[in-house]
Amino acid sequence: MKEVTEILENMNNDRDRETGRQNAHADMHKHKHPEDQEAYLVDALLKAGQRDYRKLTLSELAQITQTPLDEITACFQSTDDWIDAFYCELVQQYQVMVERVPDFENYTVGEKLLNFCLTSMDMMRDHEHLVRSTYHPFILDRFTSTRFEHVVADLFRGFTEQDGRVAMSNQLLLVSPIYTWWSREYLHMIGYWLSHPESDHQVMALAEKTTSLLNEILYNGVFDRAIDLGKYLFEAGFVSAWTPVSVIRKFLRF
Repeated sequence: MKEVTEILENMNNDRDRETGRQNAHADMHKHKHPEDQEAYLVDALLKAGQRDYRKLTLSELAQITQTPLDEITACFQSTDDWIDAFYCELVQQYQVMVERVPDFENYTVGEKLLNFCLTSMDMMRDHEHLVRSTYHPFILDRFTSTRFEHVVADLFRGFTEQDGRVAMSNQLLLVSPIYTWWSREYLHMIGYWLSHPESDHQVMALAEKTTSLLNEILYNGVFDRAIDLGKYLFEAGFVSAWTPVSVIRKFLRF
């Protein structure tokens, strides 16, 4: 009888310890930094595999991923938000990766853009089952912009604004809609690549040619030199010779 009592006590103690571990595990996730919590939930989402996510609610995904619903709703209001966060996490992982790349800050803007395009494609291959299920319905074909689109635009903006070699006039012309356009073109490129599995070489060639042209534009100071010439003409008095009468006279001579 004494042995049975000891066994029951040991079982109760083990159950209490297990409950304590589970509570501590839950508390740990509840007190995570929001960004860390998102990363944790993104990892959980990967367990769901290839599914028709358009038909899944957060409650259903919570059961599939074995994740408490309250933890999910604390970060995401819909399945769209959760999947969007997965793609944003790819960008954050990329930024961590390039911090370890020697002399990355010395890359040209075009080289950085090309590096991101090719690296992000590799990262998506690692999660191909989820990407192929979600990219078009939740990212590319949305009627409203996604957080992923804005995160990519901010990444591209950082590449340009942190490069002091870009011509000043080009810096002034690079307003927010330009970065948004770059971001959307990237999204369409990824969409084409996913829709055409044999297009790897085509997409890589397109990315290389596009970023090479962009380099030529960004680092070309033609506009700066034109402004400098105009300033010189004005300061030297050449502009004063261009009066309305003189302009009419020049046209009449043709």
